[in-house]
Amino acid sequence: MIQKKTLAGFWSIVFDKANRGIEEKWYIRGGSSSREKICCEVPGCWNFVDRERYFHYTGTAWYFKTFAGSPDWRGKRVLLVFEGWYSQKPLKVYGEWMDEAHEKLPDKPIVLTSHGAGAIYGNRRLEETYWSENYQAKYLKEIGEMLLKRDYISGEIIWHFMDFPVSHWEQLGFTKMLNYLMRPVEFNHKGLVDYYRRPKMSYYVVRDLYKRWQEKEEARNKSQIGGEEA
Repeated sequence: MIQKKTLAGFWSIVFDKANRGIEEKWYIRGGSSSREKICCEVPGCWNFVDRERYFHYTGTAWYFKTFAGSPDWRGKRVLLVFEGWYSQKPLKVYGEWMDEAHEKLPDKPIVLTSHGAGAIYGNRRLEETYWSENYQAKYLKEIGEMLLKRDYISGEIIWHFMDFPVSHWEQLGFTKMLNYLMRPVEFNHKGLVDYYRRPKMSYYVVRDLYKRWQEKEEARNKSQIGGEEA
């Protein structure tokens, strides 16, 4: 039987401004009381724990948490999973988060990165079911429309352009516990095109979105140039 233990809660975060952590083996010794550290609730972000000191911090930081494992784990494989990548939150939450970030950092460029949805090439349905091209296309269109409405957004990085082979998680015994790690035919299917470069529905959706984005930027640039000349 697979056992699960959540590590959500309070973690110690040690800031490594001089990048000495690896050389001094902080990963073995943990956070020393002499080092600069804070206590942060996870899920969470250090930027909002102490805004005066760390809101703009962009260097290295180490997360530490001590917990007791089960004696049954001895000699068995243990998998540490960061589930934030596979959030089930409504898509509108991402727009709200970007608006909040822009309000706090109005002069900083904001790029939405590493987001996507899996789709098996040729799997087209009337409904947007999981692993269908329809599902992937709808997801990327909703995100794209969200970005187009926000002039402060500087760019987007979709995960990813083409499908590629991955490790067979089922052989490692993880898929029964972590369904989102299941990879049909041992491929990551989040590409806009498949392994053979055949475009999925999402390819054309993203192409059209980026054309609109380009036209919008060109119109804005012309408007700014015209205003300067006047």
